[in-house]
Amino acid sequence: MLRTNPGLFLVLAPPLVLENAFAQAPHPINGGYSLPNGWRITPVGKAIDTEDLILNLSGSPDGKVVIEQHGGFNPHGLTVIDTATEMPVQRIGLKSAWLGLAWSHDGSKFYVSGGNASYPPNATVAPAPAGSTPNGLALDAKNNMLFMANADNNCIEVVNVREEGESQVMGFIPSGWYPARSTLRRR
Repeated sequence: MLRTNPGLFLVLAPPLVLENAFAQAPHPINGGYSLPNGWRITPVGKAIDTEDLILNLSGSPDGKVVIEQHGGFNPHGLTVIDTATEMPVQRIGLKSAWLGLAWSHDGSKFYVSGGNASYPPNATVAPAPAGSTPNGLALDAKNNMLFMANADNNCIEVVNVREEGESQVMGFIPSGWYPARSTLRRR
């Protein structure tokens, strides 16, 4: 004999499609932002107005400014941020930018890789072989040599930057596939 419980019953219904029923646009919440997927982002520290896709940051040797390099959907460039006021004080547009930032030892010069853009003849640039994508930079300040990762040519370009405005390519060091960074170490 089959017994049934009058308090229990089963409802069979077609599955409901609730696609985007609960989705909402990102919006500010106390201390951060709520995202459409339900996650909450609550950053630590103070947000500073920059641009999209920050690729690199570099603080000046004297600590007075931080320069961020961006290269996302919007035009590429640099934003100079005053560390005392934590405010952007200058925006510098670039044709292209990708990763490479380096300060001279005394902070009087700042080197930026140009990504895959070509620059006019009057710009202070280190010439790179055709098809190069200059990426990471490392500066040997003692010897005034700049080491630039050339991604599409699979090499590290060595550039003498001793004379202002007259950089000279000294040679190329073969590297592995698509180098993106250059780093120097003391022995």
